[in-house]
Amino acid sequence: MTGRGPAWVIVRELDEPDAVLAVARDHEVTLGFASAGPTRDADAPTAWELYAIDVVASALGSGLAQDLLATVVADRPVTAWTLCDNARALAFYLKEGFVVDAARRLHEGSGRAEMRLLRGGARR
Repeated sequence: MTGRGPAWVIVRELDEPDAVLAVARDHEVTLGFASAGPTRDADAPTAWELYAIDVVASALGSGLAQDLLATVVADRPVTAWTLCDNARALAFYLKEGFVVDAARRLHEGSGRAEMRLLRGGARR
């Protein structure tokens, strides 16, 4: 990563007009991405959901994940799902003002336990 910071590209997804995808690049190198949009949970306490956020290992701790989160979520109330055993992700979300919601489920792909987190909405 260079010291000048990433150039941002914001793309609206065609299949979900309200969803936002933010990709962080430094020159032609992709450093991370985040996507968010309308919640997919019938019982969600917010209308907006963070679908995914990820940064390359060399960008961990750089503030890039916070910038991506701010780009796709802004100040909206939002939910997010993370694996229960993902301590790094949980620490990130808690630092960013999320609280653990009561909802749990099994991740479709792995069968591992997930927990829902909430920022700025009615806690369940």
